[in-house]
Amino acid sequence: MTENQAKPDPDWKTNEPFPDDIAAVEQGWELTIPQDYTIIGGVDRYGWVYLKPTDRVGIFEGEYFDVTLRYRGLWRYEHPDGKAAPKDVLGTHFISSYTPGSGLFIRPLGEFDPPVPYAYLVPVVPEDVQSAYDRDLLKEPASQ
Repeated sequence: MTENQAKPDPDWKTNEPFPDDIAAVEQGWELTIPQDYTIIGGVDRYGWVYLKPTDRVGIFEGEYFDVTLRYRGLWRYEHPDGKAAPKDVLGTHFISSYTPGSGLFIRPLGEFDPPVPYAYLVPVVPEDVQSAYDRDLLKEPASQ
């Protein structure tokens, strides 16, 4: 198996989640977070991602999860201006966070001055994104 090629956001000063964050994810999804997963910004606090290239440019295989969402499968490069995927996306970009409805938010390495270029890696099968709420792992917030 190819090793994880997802790079974390270099702007983060620390990538160490609290033990309670780890416990919530591991208990909610009934898993142990693999040590080779990359920690990124999640929907609610932290998320973990593992990606590896496929034989098709701009298509990746991997997994993302946080306390509320989980997706395992293929991811597709998507640029807001419709630009084609660079040949080595995982070598030239880092993953900043997961954005619901869009996917993994990625930026080129070394690009920090506004406007910062960006793109997404989106789930190829979005209906396979699992919600902890759908699995009754979390309680919906009470209506006020």
